[in-house]
Amino acid sequence: MNPCRSLAALLALVALVALAMPATAQDKLIAYRTTKLDVRSDADRETVQAIAAHLDHTLDGYRQELGVGSRAGSARPMMYLFADEQGYHRHLSSVGLNGRGSGGMYYSMPAGTALAIPLGETPRTRTLQVVQHEGFHQFAHAAFGAGLPTWLNEGLAEYFADALVRGGRFTAGLAPATRLDHLRQAQQQDKLISLAELTRLDGQAWSVALRKGDARTQYEQAWSVVYFLRHGDGDATRRRFDRLLAMMAQGSSYDDALRAAFGSSGLDTYEQRWLNVIGSSLEPDAFSTTRDRVLFAAEALRWLHANHPELMPKTYKDLGELLKRANYSTTSTSHGVSVVRRADDPRYFPGPEASRLMPRPANLELVRLGSADLPPSVSAVGVWPRIRLTWSRDKQGRLIDHLNYE
Repeated sequence: MNPCRSLAALLALVALVALAMPATAQDKLIAYRTTKLDVRSDADRETVQAIAAHLDHTLDGYRQELGVGSRAGSARPMMYLFADEQGYHRHLSSVGLNGRGSGGMYYSMPAGTALAIPLGETPRTRTLQVVQHEGFHQFAHAAFGAGLPTWLNEGLAEYFADALVRGGRFTAGLAPATRLDHLRQAQQQDKLISLAELTRLDGQAWSVALRKGDARTQYEQAWSVVYFLRHGDGDATRRRFDRLLAMMAQGSSYDDALRAAFGSSGLDTYEQRWLNVIGSSLEPDAFSTTRDRVLFAAEALRWLHANHPELMPKTYKDLGELLKRANYSTTSTSHGVSVVRRADDPRYFPGPEASRLMPRPANLELVRLGSADLPPSVSAVGVWPRIRLTWSRDKQGRLIDHLNYE
């Protein structure tokens, strides 16, 4: 097993060059340029380098996974990266957009497309997942134009948000337990919409449905259909899906490509097979399930270190007991969807019922590195690649989490 590249080696690949930029009426941003994208940011240089390097590798991952690239004449991707929420919202307001409730946004204007991403106090790893989701929307515009239907655009963005970016390599096709648990609960409560209805929602209908219904379920359904077509129904279905995307990348309309790839009935005949896969036969993967546990522990340790450092536990088990007594929970929000994670969820701190969970939880350990200024690190044993969470502080003194894959 090859160790992941060091941060220094990763940054050497992008070799960003800072250029002086004039102050705008709202923000004084510095321009950076990587091999694949342009960045404007008021964050510190090291942070910009790390996130830009991550997006560079992610752009390669989209191309490799889907076998398509940008159309001729497509502009270089642009990312605005803001040190705080205020700068993010000022920027979006300046282009006529409302970013309330978002953790990042892709937008398209006559002058081009861009990503806008706030840093603030959001855990770094959550920010990178937002970059992977919103970055796909930007890639999709360059590869497919405006032709991707909403369910497919959002489903692929969610699919790639889960991908593992490790040492410059991109691994997609993960199935987190949290997604499947939510979908199966929604299925039991008869809250899923039909495949025919989901795949026929246009952008306006998608937005209306989000306001009226369970936004999370809608995004999880879109993810599940993409996962099913790529991994859940055999090679023949995956080849049909690949043909659909290839034809659209070559300029065919969605309806024409769908008919050519799946026949006159489109995806309607796949309804029961899709429901069977997400309802019972698909098992969550150990890596993404463990990663979610590590991220929950990271947010809890961040909160504990800021508010009750004197109570910092020595073991992961003790951390769980402390958080349960405190009724601790955390909420993350992305593209208008809020997900609440609670310490009493057995996925995070499994009790005697752990043997019945699938996949079985990896062992998590707290590791003290000798600095009172930082929370303990977290190490996950029994999963590949091995996950290790460490901490540092940026130049503003903010606590930064780093997920290392070994």
